[in-house]
Amino acid sequence: MEPLLAEMAALLLLLLAGAVGGGVVLDLPRPTNITYTINENNCQLNVTWAPVKIEDDCILRYVTAITTSGEWGQKEWNVQNFRTVFIPLGKKVIFGVATSCQGQGDGDYVKITLCQNGIAGTGATKILCMWYNMKYMMCSWQRGENASPNTTYKLNYWYIDQDRGGPCTHYTKKGDDFRCTFDTNLYWPPGLSISIQGNSRDIQPVCIMNKLPEVYEFLVKPDPPLIVKPKRSNEGVILQWTEPRGLNYMCYQLEINNKLDPEIYRSRNNVTLTLKSKQCYTFRVRARTSKTNCKQTHDPWSEWSEAVEVDERDFPFSLLLYILLPLCVAVLTIIFLIHLKRIKMLILPTIPEPGKFLKQMFEEHIEDLQKPPPEDPIKDEQTHLLVFIQPSCNEN
Repeated sequence: MEPLLAEMAALLLLLLAGAVGGGVVLDLPRPTNITYTINENNCQLNVTWAPVKIEDDCILRYVTAITTSGEWGQKEWNVQNFRTVFIPLGKKVIFGVATSCQGQGDGDYVKITLCQNGIAGTGATKILCMWYNMKYMMCSWQRGENASPNTTYKLNYWYIDQDRGGPCTHYTKKGDDFRCTFDTNLYWPPGLSISIQGNSRDIQPVCIMNKLPEVYEFLVKPDPPLIVKPKRSNEGVILQWTEPRGLNYMCYQLEINNKLDPEIYRSRNNVTLTLKSKQCYTFRVRARTSKTNCKQTHDPWSEWSEAVEVDERDFPFSLLLYILLPLCVAVLTIIFLIHLKRIKMLILPTIPEPGKFLKQMFEEHIEDLQKPPPEDPIKDEQTHLLVFIQPSCNEN
């Protein structure tokens, strides 16, 4: 009886292992005639192989995966005899494909080490890409140690989930340091691949991406929060701030009177603080992203928000009196002077100034003297035409 139970238990474990993803290695035909192409502009690998024929009672599928460190990742089971996957160029990448029977297990992997263009050590190094609140991304890198001094690079980006992308155009260069910035305006978490290629085929292309399992190659720096006007309650002061647009898994840290608050607040945008009376407080807040632990994330903090002041001091009445008394005296003095001028105008009549009239008279006489005298009109006289005729004399 016991051997029968042991055999049934082993069979049950075999079925469960096959159901959860092909943990059992079966003796199945292996895929053949495997061909592949690599698109270096978007880091995309396209692989095809010849269909496998199995006559046994098997629901045929293919399992594919890639590895860069010895462990298979990005596993996928499919009935089609091709696979498209994004890969991190610039390092050793192995593609594996095996035949699988649904619910029973997988066969042995056919492993292919992908050939990449370029000479090792010539590709971009120390690549760092940072997202600035998902509005734009800035990537920086350095020239490879085996690259010549005149080597230049170009950057292409590709949105994996949206199947679109393009070249980066805003480049800056200082020595061996390169930098390029491009707009994004996306929401978290976007699938993105970055390809950096050289100006010749001898330069090895390098790709980074955030679609590999549990790997996020890009840092995110959010915009600083904005503190809303603090509100007083029975429990203390409620401090509230705005959350960065389009980002999740946020962590926040306060600064109180230029001292960091040791507590970090996760996924909340308000806090109630108990403040001591007769003191003045200044608050600032900053934010950063984190998927797990706020204290272990590699993402940078945002800049500090604008400072907000909360004054819990009692305003003394004597100080208020010292401020208001001179102000009231000044206002009353101005009002008195205005009314005094009006009273003076009512009591004393206005005496005209003779200078204005004399000046006007002199100006009129001067204009009359400057005018030329009138000319006498010439009388028209009647004239008559006199014709004198001289008689002619004839000599005898």
